[in-house]
Amino acid sequence: MSTTAPRPLRSRLALALAGALALLAAPFIAAAPAQAHDQFLGGTPKAGSAIEVAPDAITLTFSAEIKQIAGTSNAISVTDRDGKEYATGDVKIDGAKLTRALGALPAGTYDVAWSALSSDGHRIHSNDDYAFTVTKGETAKPSASASESPAASSAKATAAPAKSPAASASAQASGGAEVVEQTAPTVMIMWIVAGFLVLAIILGIVLQLTRKKPGRDEF
Repeated sequence: MSTTAPRPLRSRLALALAGALALLAAPFIAAAPAQAHDQFLGGTPKAGSAIEVAPDAITLTFSAEIKQIAGTSNAISVTDRDGKEYATGDVKIDGAKLTRALGALPAGTYDVAWSALSSDGHRIHSNDDYAFTVTKGETAKPSASASESPAASSAKATAAPAKSPAASASAQASGGAEVVEQTAPTVMIMWIVAGFLVLAIILGIVLQLTRKKPGRDEF
């Protein structure tokens, strides 16, 4: 009489193990593309806020450290509704924060545009929904150089060409941004390949544990 020893317990254990591994791996595989890029958390002044007097600088905060690579730049633009630029000087990086100095802001509504190089090497941009309002405004602040006369400062402000938020941020972000953005598809492909490898390992474990061995003849 020849029989094949059933292994129902082993089969159930194998299926349970495979299901557990699949549940553990699924969130990482599904969340990988969504978490590929850093997120903009907010700024000072806050989006949608109304303040009496603007600060002397605007600060943007992100979910991870912002990068600075040769040939690329991070940009912040603050303009009134006529397109006049009020952000001055270079953008400074402090970990996950970007800061740029502001000139004197009269009463009015200001639009903020930005472009930043996230920690994964991909460039992220504003989505045109960041604006704040200055209700009182302030007079021009004294210049950093004491030797510069008020007349000279006024002449510089008058001579500054008006720029739209998108044009200003795009101009500062030029010079290599296209090359950096190519890293995003590479990161996504790597996550997809890793997901398939995990599924292949799980399938191999299931097949190995559930494979039936040849039965033994009993006399």
